[in-house]
Amino acid sequence: MNSLKNLFSLILILTLLSSNQSFAQSNVALNKSTSQSSNYSSNAGQSYKAVDGNTNGYWSNGSITHTRGGSGENNPWWKVDLGKAYAISQIKIYNRLDCCSNRINNMKVYVKGEGNNAQWTLYYPYAYQYRANNNPIVLNGNAQARYVKVQLVNPNGILSLAEVQVYGTQLLESHNGNSSSVAVNQEYKSAIKGGRIGCGRGTIYDPIDGGTCWTCPDGYNRTVFSVKSNKACERPAGERFARANRHSRGGGLLGTDCPGGQFWDPNGYCYSCPSGYSRTAYPVTSDKACSQRVHADYKAARLYSSAKDCQSGYFFDPGTNKCWTCPNGFKRTVFPVNGEKACEKISVRTN
Repeated sequence: MNSLKNLFSLILILTLLSSNQSFAQSNVALNKSTSQSSNYSSNAGQSYKAVDGNTNGYWSNGSITHTRGGSGENNPWWKVDLGKAYAISQIKIYNRLDCCSNRINNMKVYVKGEGNNAQWTLYYPYAYQYRANNNPIVLNGNAQARYVKVQLVNPNGILSLAEVQVYGTQLLESHNGNSSSVAVNQEYKSAIKGGRIGCGRGTIYDPIDGGTCWTCPDGYNRTVFSVKSNKACERPAGERFARANRHSRGGGLLGTDCPGGQFWDPNGYCYSCPSGYSRTAYPVTSDKACSQRVHADYKAARLYSSAKDCQSGYFFDPGTNKCWTCPNGFKRTVFPVNGEKACEKISVRTN
């Protein structure tokens, strides 16, 4: 009888291993316990709305999380506790759609085990560009974990999620005693690095339109806005400094009187700042004696070329901007592509 049970278990395991679902049979996050760094209000934006089964991305539908935001809300986060460890193969994150989709930029996703230790961490600086309409951000791989955490690397940011789905199955257990045991063994290897995607030096890769290369005007840097928007590139706000102009010594009874538009300095001379500049707290003889506020300025990016695709059998990693492949018999995991657990092979052993 035990042999029949063991044979059935082995057939079931081999069936799962041969599928492309990597054990992903159901959304194990549905209606599970959640928490977040803060709430928008007592009756809106609560954390449980990201696991209520509703992927609708419109606020008016009442199924979107929302942290408080503003001063004091540093790097907001959302977290789900699956109740126990699962063999996780895929995570889907649905963004807000009616507005503010770019709030999800600079997103980190943590997959953690029973001891709350990180099994897998991914960073998406331009996360909102990975979704179109109501398509989710999809993360594929294999990890044994209990917690999934989404966090923004953004002081004073606001985190809004329509839905977070975590696909996996319960971990398989071995049986001891008189019955035979069925064991699943996981072997990891590093991924093999291929060529860099075909964006040359000084250009920016973007996954839009199947992979394209862009440039920003001189003095401008890439922003979190869509690469096709008029705010794709930014010249940051700041201060411009200049020296003060020295004039004659001060006049009057005390020697401190200066003509209009000039100011007196304790060294006895009158000075003035260039047009549009104001006096700073730096010494009057320094290069920073006067300053002018420079406001942020935005410009559109310029399309440079289409990006070169990865060769057959390789996959593209946006974090390293390179193509990679796994050794024969191994599949890509959720661990960092340049780490020792980037690829995995699962084998089954019976005793």
